[in-house]
Amino acid sequence: MRCAIFESIRDMRSGDLTGAIAIVSSDVMIAISPFRAVLLMAIALWFLPPGEALAKDPPEAKGVAMAAQKYPDWKRRVEALRVRWTYSWTADGPEDVPAGVEFVPMIWGDRGNPGATCERLAALQKAGSHKSLLGFNEPDGKDQADMTVETALKMWPLLEKTRLRLGSPATVHADNAWMTEFMKGAEARSLRVDFICVHWYGGPSAPSLVRHLEKVHDLYDRPIWITEFAVADWQAKSREQNRHSPESVEAFLKEALKELKRLKYVERFAWFAADPDSGPLGPSALFDAKGELTAVGELYAKF
Repeated sequence: MRCAIFESIRDMRSGDLTGAIAIVSSDVMIAISPFRAVLLMAIALWFLPPGEALAKDPPEAKGVAMAAQKYPDWKRRVEALRVRWTYSWTADGPEDVPAGVEFVPMIWGDRGNPGATCERLAALQKAGSHKSLLGFNEPDGKDQADMTVETALKMWPLLEKTRLRLGSPATVHADNAWMTEFMKGAEARSLRVDFICVHWYGGPSAPSLVRHLEKVHDLYDRPIWITEFAVADWQAKSREQNRHSPESVEAFLKEALKELKRLKYVERFAWFAADPDSGPLGPSALFDAKGELTAVGELYAKF
């Protein structure tokens, strides 16, 4: 009877809990109601060995920021992390996006032909292929999109024409002068910004992250997508010089994920897939030099 109940538990946890549920024990079949099934499931789970409990589905909010063009085994890595969405700082996604994972396009900056790209994205939106679009990547950074606020505001109507939900430009700091000026300009010109994209690279302090998110939400009164975050030591020239250990990153991640689940205005978040040998970001790496999950990566994958 006990083994039969365990088998039924697995069926119920996979979603098979409609109508009566049959539990079979040798030559005996007992039909029970869903209420009794839940009660039996709770009792039986008490006796299940820890390893037998099935992993829950990953939350819809969990994603990863990882350049597809950088890793030949990109699909395997995305699957290993059990994320529900990803992006690669490009408008066009890879052909092998795993089933159940949403690729979110981005208009990185004003280079190339963003007008033609937005027209193509509008067609994809009409076909139902995409739902959201990320705005310019660190336009306030000299080594990133490097745009003036006025240039960004003039380009924004191109992004609006895609009819996708629009994420704001993701500035180095979401509360800095560039971003506040852009949002004021967008409001003055009646431009649409549906959610705020946030980058966060601080020390291993979850309360610090939460305070920053609260400030950004108070500033702009919009949902938030954390499109890049990780623990960083920007003074470190090498991995050995980094002040933060992988263990401290793990502790931060455990606490931060609980907080992000609690904050209703945080719609999505994506850990940044750093190189394991990076001076500032190495301890936050999701994969080691051989492409296997680090302890931080395993923790993120299990969430």
